[in-house]
Amino acid sequence: MMKKPKAADPTTTTEAWAEIRSWDGLGAPLEAPRSDWDAKRRARINDETQAEAPLVAELRGLGIPLASVWDLANVRLRYPDAVPVLLAALDKPYPEGVTESILRALAHTYGDPPFSKLVWLARHLPESYTDRLKFALGLAIAANAEKRDLDVLLEVVSDAKLGSGRDEVARRISAWNDPRIVLVLVGFLKTGDSVWAAITALKRARAWSYADAVRPYLTSTNDASREAAEQFMKARQRALGTST
Repeated sequence: MMKKPKAADPTTTTEAWAEIRSWDGLGAPLEAPRSDWDAKRRARINDETQAEAPLVAELRGLGIPLASVWDLANVRLRYPDAVPVLLAALDKPYPEGVTESILRALAHTYGDPPFSKLVWLARHLPESYTDRLKFALGLAIAANAEKRDLDVLLEVVSDAKLGSGRDEVARRISAWNDPRIVLVLVGFLKTGDSVWAAITALKRARAWSYADAVRPYLTSTNDASREAAEQFMKARQRALGTST
């Protein structure tokens, strides 16, 4: 059973937040935009900063010294008291970058209620969710899942509409011992959506009898897919003592 997360250890808090502060460049002189793309990027960041300001203030009110929700996503600490605030924020129409930061802030081991809420989101996926948000959603689902959730996780990996949101969930279940897992992973591979992730999960599952499903990707023009297939075949050869 998943243990309940503990609040951040005061002895490690200062060091962890000092690391985050070293990344944010606060106080650095702001140079003029170097291109139209850079100007648009800065405008987007400014919009996101303004949109998340009330959320940041609410989280700071809990004693979390963040300057952005991304800080909470990146810091190597867990803050259980922030979870209800983050879950409620998922229901609000934030810009994509803010929603992504919320999902990634939830990609720590909190268990329930995050897991239930995140799975509900996967089942009722908002139309606004880009593949970037789907991937972040999958990260959060995988981080909060445990073995008793396998039925739900198999459902997630089998749901084509989730796109790359299935990648990390597939990796999470690939080392578990259940005959249904490999079949679902093979089905995931056959969709062709996230070939690298699917083959990597099959390798981790030691699904050597499904080499025929992997073999066509040895000649893939996609470098990541081809390399994953090559690694699968090499691992299979080492495990079975046979040629590819």
